[in-house]
Amino acid sequence: MSKSERIYLLHMIDAARKAVEFTRGRRREDLDSDEMLSLALVRLLEIIGEAARRISQRFREKHEHIPWRQITGTRDRLIHGYDEVDLDIVWQIVTKDLPTLLAELEKILPSEQGGHMEFYEVVRKRSSIRKYKDRPVEEEKLRRILEAARLAPSAANRQPWHFIVVRDPKVKEELKAAYGREWFYTAPVIICACGDPSSAWVRSDGKSYLDVDVAIAMEHLILAAAAEGLGTCWIGAFDEEAVKKALGIPEGISVIALTPLGYPAEEKGEKVRKSTEDIVHYERW
Repeated sequence: MSKSERIYLLHMIDAARKAVEFTRGRRREDLDSDEMLSLALVRLLEIIGEAARRISQRFREKHEHIPWRQITGTRDRLIHGYDEVDLDIVWQIVTKDLPTLLAELEKILPSEQGGHMEFYEVVRKRSSIRKYKDRPVEEEKLRRILEAARLAPSAANRQPWHFIVVRDPKVKEELKAAYGREWFYTAPVIICACGDPSSAWVRSDGKSYLDVDVAIAMEHLILAAAAEGLGTCWIGAFDEEAVKKALGIPEGISVIALTPLGYPAEEKGEKVRKSTEDIVHYERW
């Protein structure tokens, strides 16, 4: 994929995401009463069509399952006469066609980049996976994921974390006393994130940053896994003493989190999250 094709593909994905987001929780009637909404959707669909037209024939043939002809002809489908927009078609495209198209485009992007996604794409695609394929995780990928965790920042650079990689079915069986959900053990790998309180930085008021530091490293690991096309699921509802017993964890070491690691056997939709307006404050609360 050339640099320009990547840019056009990103334009298509971005416009499709916005269109889908704008219509979430809306009804067809809203397009009649909200002119700004209908104009925005039409423009986003035009952007998708314009970007698609600029993608090379060679690239289109390589990904022939994408309905390129239909996408590039979007404007002709929408507009009749002189700027008379068919809002029924707009609604149909955005609510029926675009979600499927978006899912397909999002699959193309990482495959064209050698299996690696752009950072914001990784953040968007990461989901908690509870179904895994019967397929081993390549050693090279596992090493890269663990390296990502190693490179995480920590308070005063204390790096108080330790990770236990579990693949042995017998050890997994012992772990069931700590966390009994069967789906968890269908993943080929389980990772246990631990922290050493004696190594963690402690603030002047006595607050230890152990949990924070290990959580940062764990998030590095989870995002790296997503970039490699692997699934994870952050688990905190376990019996810590049972984990320690199963994995031979020394006295004084804290178990912070567990996660399965493997190839997803399920696809997740868009995340449900609060808006940035609900969580971001500028200057003061």
